Amino acid sequence: IFSHREIPKNLILPYIEQWLNNYQCEFTALLTEDQIDKDIVSQMSEYNIKIHTLFLSSWEETSSILETFDLLISVDTAIAHLAGIMNIPCILLLNKPSDWRWGIECTKVLFYPSFFVARCNSRGDWPSCLLQVDLFMDSILKKR
Repeated sequence: IFSHREIPKNLILPYIEQWLNNYQCEFTALLTEDQIDKDIVSQMSEYNIKIHTLFLSSWEETSSILETFDLLISVDTAIAHLAGIMNIPCILLLNKPSDWRWGIECTKVLFYPSFFVARCNSRGDWPSCLLQVDLFMDSILKKR
């Protein structure tokens, strides 16, 4: 859920806490070795978020991890593409401006039917994006 396109943790962690309570779900942070430090581990454990280290040597490894997920929430488009190909429900969080292939304003992606796209209303406006994620979470997870 965190990457170099990072959403400030003080914005997303309260949402995660809310989702944990509302949906009785688990969260796993997919992080590369260079993203893991004491602060991250401490914050993740405080919210009962599991950490899985990704070794970027194999998409096969990453796909086997994704197969265990009911839903991927990501700012990383590479792993989101993989989830889309595997038909794993995904909420992709995009800052503004975003790449043309995700459309301009749409919340669905034609080539990935399991996708939802949440967008910042303006550059760096993650609160507006997280509100959309909250609505998508409700529609996706209430069905299960």
